[in-house]
Amino acid sequence: MPPRLHCFISRLGKPLVFATSLLPLVWLAWLAWRDQLGANPVETLSHRTGDWSLRFLLLTLAVTPLRRLTGWNGLQRFRRLLGLFAFFYVSLIPLAVTSTGGMMKRLGRNWQGLHRLVYLIGALGVLHYLWLVKADLSEPLLYAGILALLLSYRLWWWRTHSATATRSTR
Repeated sequence: MPPRLHCFISRLGKPLVFATSLLPLVWLAWLAWRDQLGANPVETLSHRTGDWSLRFLLLTLAVTPLRRLTGWNGLQRFRRLLGLFAFFYVSLIPLAVTSTGGMMKRLGRNWQGLHRLVYLIGALGVLHYLWLVKADLSEPLLYAGILALLLSYRLWWWRTHSATATRSTR
């Protein structure tokens, strides 16, 4: 590979793949904002995010064979990022499917518990990131701090407002 191309890919490859991988989400958000998701928007979102989940999974699985066939070891640096986007798009499916009014009624009190799993998923994601990093922990610790701040705020809000609600019912 020519040195200039190697330098370009080394410096801008991951940000470019990251930004490109967000384009399906941006497109879906645009369609939702323009009310162009069809008669059943949840189904459309479910199908489209499922399609993109599979596409990213296949791209992730293609990295090693392509690397072996072409001899371009630089492809390896994109595999984890592509895999994370596969997970990202597949994780949008259950939340979208269970966010309709009908599903909220069917799930009853369980709906909120299901959606609270997002907090656990966030914590596990940060923990996973900490395990992956070998040397510089600053970025995963930054994410851990942001998550801790957000969850602390939610906990404070919940305690403050549930105490107010309890006092007003007495």
